Amino acid sequence: MTDKRIYYKLNMARHLLSKRVDSILEKRLGIKSVQVGAIFFLLTNDGCMLGELSAGLNLNNSAITGLVSRMEKAGLLKKVPCSVDGRSFRLFLTQKAKQIAKKALPLMTQFNQRLYSGFTETELEVVNRFLDSAIKLAKEKDNE
Repeated sequence: MTDKRIYYKLNMARHLLSKRVDSILEKRLGIKSVQVGAIFFLLTNDGCMLGELSAGLNLNNSAITGLVSRMEKAGLLKKVPCSVDGRSFRLFLTQKAKQIAKKALPLMTQFNQRLYSGFTETELEVVNRFLDSAIKLAKEKDNE
């Protein structure tokens, strides 16, 4: 009989994959996957505000504050006061972060290729439809 504990399996896969990817990225690039995610987001949204990065990565404000602080200390981004709102900052990638992005992209491509290796295009469409459905469900507001 097939084990149908979908939530358990998704959570376990996410946890184990995150640990593995973080380990590989730390060894090769000196950063974790959440930092790579932030760098990739900023590649197309350089100069965004903290709230935009928070929404783009789906992280709460306190997590973004810590992430930005660690990335700034590591020389990966610069916080520049916003010219419109003096209380806010805009985030800009450093040259170091852009160099890491060039090395991270092929690694992330390899991770994805390994994940979908052995599946047909039709199977991958079903997997993607399932994951999109799970994301949509997670974003729904409860009517309790």
